[in-house]
Amino acid sequence: MKRILIFSILFLSISAKGQTNLFPHAQQKWVDSVFATLSIDQKIGQVLMPRGNSNPVYDTTRLFSIIRDYHVGGFVLFAGYPTVQARLVNELQKRSKVPLFIGMDLEWGLNMRLDSTVRFPYQMTLGAMQGNDALIEKMGFQIAQQCKRIGVHINYAPVVDVNNNPANPVINFRSFGENRDLVTQKALAYMRGLQKGGIITSAKHFPGHGDTGVDSHYDIPVLQHTRNRLDSLELFPYKELIAKGLQGIMVGHLSIPSLDSTASLASTMSKPIVTGLLRDEMKFDGLVFTDAMDMKGATKMFPEGTANVKALLAGNDILETFVDVPAAFNAIKTALDKNEITIADLDKRVKRILNAKAWAGLDRYQAIQMNDLIKDLNPVQSEVLKRQLAEKSVTILKNSESILPLRRLDTLKIATLAIGKANYGAVFPTEFQKMAENYVEMPHFYLDELSADSTILRVEKELEKYNTVLVGIHGISYRPVNNYAIKAPIQALVKRFSTSKSIVTHFANPFTLTQFENINRASALIMTYQDGIAQQEAAAEVIFGGIAAEGKMPVSASKDYPFGLGLVTPTLARLQYNVLPEAVGIQGSYLAQQVDSLANLAIQIKGTPGAVVLIAKEGKVIYHKAYGSQIYETNEPLKKSDIFDLASITKISTSVPALMHWQDQGKFSVQNTMGEFIPALANSNKKDLKYEDILTHQAKLKAWIPFWQDYIDSTDMILHSKKFNEMYAKDDLKYSFVEKYFTKSAGEERVKKIIRQKKDLWATCVDIKTEVTRWKPFTLSYAQSDEYPVQVAPNLWAHKSISNQIFEAIKSSPLREKKEYVYSDLSYYLLPQMAPKITGKSWPEYLGNTFYRPLGASTLVYQAEKYFPLARIVPTEYDSLFRKTLIRGKVHDEGAALLDGISGHAGLFGNANDLAKLMQMYLQKGFFGGQQYIQESTVKQWTNYPFSMEENSRRGIGFDKVDRKKPGISAAASASTSSFGHSGFTGTYTWIDPEHDLVYVFLSNRVYPTRNNSKISDANIRTGINEVIYKAIKKGN
Repeated sequence: MKRILIFSILFLSISAKGQTNLFPHAQQKWVDSVFATLSIDQKIGQVLMPRGNSNPVYDTTRLFSIIRDYHVGGFVLFAGYPTVQARLVNELQKRSKVPLFIGMDLEWGLNMRLDSTVRFPYQMTLGAMQGNDALIEKMGFQIAQQCKRIGVHINYAPVVDVNNNPANPVINFRSFGENRDLVTQKALAYMRGLQKGGIITSAKHFPGHGDTGVDSHYDIPVLQHTRNRLDSLELFPYKELIAKGLQGIMVGHLSIPSLDSTASLASTMSKPIVTGLLRDEMKFDGLVFTDAMDMKGATKMFPEGTANVKALLAGNDILETFVDVPAAFNAIKTALDKNEITIADLDKRVKRILNAKAWAGLDRYQAIQMNDLIKDLNPVQSEVLKRQLAEKSVTILKNSESILPLRRLDTLKIATLAIGKANYGAVFPTEFQKMAENYVEMPHFYLDELSADSTILRVEKELEKYNTVLVGIHGISYRPVNNYAIKAPIQALVKRFSTSKSIVTHFANPFTLTQFENINRASALIMTYQDGIAQQEAAAEVIFGGIAAEGKMPVSASKDYPFGLGLVTPTLARLQYNVLPEAVGIQGSYLAQQVDSLANLAIQIKGTPGAVVLIAKEGKVIYHKAYGSQIYETNEPLKKSDIFDLASITKISTSVPALMHWQDQGKFSVQNTMGEFIPALANSNKKDLKYEDILTHQAKLKAWIPFWQDYIDSTDMILHSKKFNEMYAKDDLKYSFVEKYFTKSAGEERVKKIIRQKKDLWATCVDIKTEVTRWKPFTLSYAQSDEYPVQVAPNLWAHKSISNQIFEAIKSSPLREKKEYVYSDLSYYLLPQMAPKITGKSWPEYLGNTFYRPLGASTLVYQAEKYFPLARIVPTEYDSLFRKTLIRGKVHDEGAALLDGISGHAGLFGNANDLAKLMQMYLQKGFFGGQQYIQESTVKQWTNYPFSMEENSRRGIGFDKVDRKKPGISAAASASTSSFGHSGFTGTYTWIDPEHDLVYVFLSNRVYPTRNNSKISDANIRTGINEVIYKAIKKGN
């Protein structure tokens, strides 16, 4: 860190002084002492940086001999593996008298040449960003840090060519764009970052390679521009960068008659261009590098050795990237002997090189440390930055009727179609499709150039069911070679599926837009410039309003897609996904370690077979992970998308939002009494109970009523029990002869009357787990019929009057004597029946239409087994007492089960992501997805403490809150008093903290296989995880 600070200070001094001292350092003694020891041959070697390799295979024999025999000043390295290259560089440095320069083309980071490293966006992608130069500077700085870590001193970047020729075969996507000011602005930011990080920048390809139709790798491009044109466009970025302290420039292989009329002479070998223009006229005093001297642009007219001498004579400091070192060395030595190059000229170059080496830290050379190399080359901060850069560059080219971002998800039937194999990430579903799935569940389809006609027809038929199709075009090469490798079948698929109901995202070079017929027929068209994972995810987030679209075209693809085209769309305050904790100032490794420890402990102690944890901060999902399995008896991993019985979280996910919404509409008030709101209770003992007290659990209501137990015909069960007949069926409890054969009913009634008087018979005779439960008339039955239509379990049905029976039981239940906090479900049973009267819709329909479907919360449903395969629904308990079966897909709560799984206190199912959407809506004061669901003032009222600490220390209206008397009981000890949430009996928990902009969801099935398991509570797992989140926030990055 100290080293980086020194570089930053030095760079600032450079910028202030312009070109006066480009390589400031305090090691002039080292420079002078090294220079004094160099022979002529060794001085010649310092200006040579030959090609080190072309692929990951290194000819070490050749490299070692080049160092030994020709004393080269460095190497330019190409494709390879980081650890192999690092070991090689260490060995090369060990063999060299003067520390070697290592140079690489790393325009988009180390991954341009090295695998297993960070791949930042291409410059054209960055060119689409509006402003945000600080992000580009940060990228340059991070690339510099990674270069330092692997022993690289020169980055041949940025490309400052103004790419105003769509046919440019070599610069193209490597340029920031076609506008000189935009190119200059972004190149300056990149340069500042690199040089602040202590890496020598080599801007390229001077005087400007942007307006060419020829690749200088294979021929000499000719630029027929006037000097005025060159000054106003091609040379403009260089002038600005030089004025701001640019340290290095790479000269391209270009023939420019207006600057040097010598026919077919590459600018690399032109003294009027390199010395006359760059050195003398533009006053550049940094290092001048040739472009690769083994390119045809350099060697077409001259053999490699001659070309190198001509480049040196032209004024270049360092000849780079060539193979025939002996030829170059001998040609330069001959030129010295003939006095074509003077010793003074050579010395000047060598001193400039040595000063640059001292600035780069080679005066104190240290070998590359191999420990943690790959880890250090992939810092999490770079992953965060990559995502930010991708998000800022997404460009909307068409947006008919402002369809983007998608708003009313409840009105849309969405599907996705991937056309072509993505260049990065999964083939199917693509990263784009997976990201879209976070916003609302949808089917995904895939077609490519190998898809059969029957497959295409099937997909086309399936897509007829949907009114919105998100189409992604993948697999297009970013390089213009062979027309970007575009295949005719892919073009045909794009033409076929680009319709008015399509939203097309083009994950490709913008110059390929013109290659796709009908693409502009789509209702919306999005450009991401490349097919990276970050770009795919960002595009989906733009479509759903997780982020805003800000990008604009940095080039003109055609008259329909001109420079500067880019429609701005807002964020809709939906969640962002797959965000690293570091993006919100949290150290991801610490958070993961702490959360993993507690979640795995819960499984280890058999507190639950599985759990899902989701954490969202600042509207970004920074942690979402599944642990364990659905049940103990399998090793199949639990999935993040699996669906849980939410238990009492149902209250704050159904009843509470409904009542808040009705309050906003003037149809409800917490000052209403039960008698006012539910007229059927007007003559009951509950008529005067206020909802403010009811919803804070201090209205004197009973905690619960075991309805199903009241329906058991206990007398009949005793009478028919095996133990009763073995132990008690004698004397007065025995049927007489007459009763047995002639008056059986009367005899049975006589015996039952005696049974009712003996209170101990139930405990003595009946084992409800093993015996068939006998039910009172008009309650439950083992046969379905019109009288018993409500399925409670696979072989158990409730009477059609059961809901009325429950209502009457609640209505007639006694009140507690004292007004105090006693958690009660009873009032919540009654709310679903109010929905038709207030809204004209059933309770599930009202909630789905008003909240869940617009939110994109596809899995928040009652009666989950009707909508999802059982394999996706996490089982709860094996109910050995009431339903005598494993509960899966049906509600765990017995009371809600009697009501067909639909109640205001229990019965809702969902996964962690969808529950988080609802909680995020609360956090955002009733706003989500561009829609205000609940008024801000209402959310504030319901999530605050309505009473004094003495009267009720821990409840909001409907919500649980931090217990002001006993912090750490209902919530984490560090939770703020503004926070709120709820827990559920099945092992669920969610907590929202506005002070920390935080949503936390924990879902588990701790009741599997039995509810007699309090281990996750005993071990403080749910609130414990919440507490470590607060610790991670406090700890920071």
